[in-house]
Amino acid sequence: MQPIQDNWTIYQGSTFKQIYQLIDELGLPFNLSGYTAKLQCRQTIQSIIVLFECSTENGGIEIFESLGLIHVDLTDTQTQALTFTAPAVFDLELYHDAITERMVFGNVTLSFEVTRP
Repeated sequence: MQPIQDNWTIYQGSTFKQIYQLIDELGLPFNLSGYTAKLQCRQTIQSIIVLFECSTENGGIEIFESLGLIHVDLTDTQTQALTFTAPAVFDLELYHDAITERMVFGNVTLSFEVTRP
């Protein structure tokens, strides 16, 4: 599977949702039964500090297996805590058996909130 590039803007203090659908060679939803996923965002590719992480384990990624859908979700509380100033980088990997595949990668820009609770 060829990974796709998708650049994000996250609005600080707002809920962030991103949905991806995988389609097979026949144009049907790819069956994601048995798959897990993990996404990390870092300031740079070389950075050891993770700005945020979503996964099927921590509930930040939900997989709808028969529909081929992958939902990435950050709560408003999670985005409120983000403070990075320069565009960051992320990728999302899928895991199945002993196979790891990068599905999506790109840059993340944070738009700072003006109105605060």
